[in-house]
Amino acid sequence: MTCETCNTKFSYFKVLKTFWFGYQDIKCDHCDSTYEHKLSNRVLGGLMVMISIFVSFIIFSDKPKLVPIIGFVVMSMVLSLFLPFMLKFRRLE
Repeated sequence: MTCETCNTKFSYFKVLKTFWFGYQDIKCDHCDSTYEHKLSNRVLGGLMVMISIFVSFIIFSDKPKLVPIIGFVVMSMVLSLFLPFMLKFRRLE
């Protein structure tokens, strides 16, 4: 993602951190423009959690109860690594 005002690119980890810490606004370090997550980001985050739960409990259904939970956590973290490429932001005035 790049800033609409000054065309500065946001780092991958900066975008990922705003997602992991509750859809925080992202601020450009160069021009101080602020961007907020669009509603589609929250939908993608919810789908990621639902898919992770569904798949981990199907794959590990015959295992002890802790294994599907650990599988869910690991799968959620791995899937979230792809989200910064799909997230969309809206500039605040």
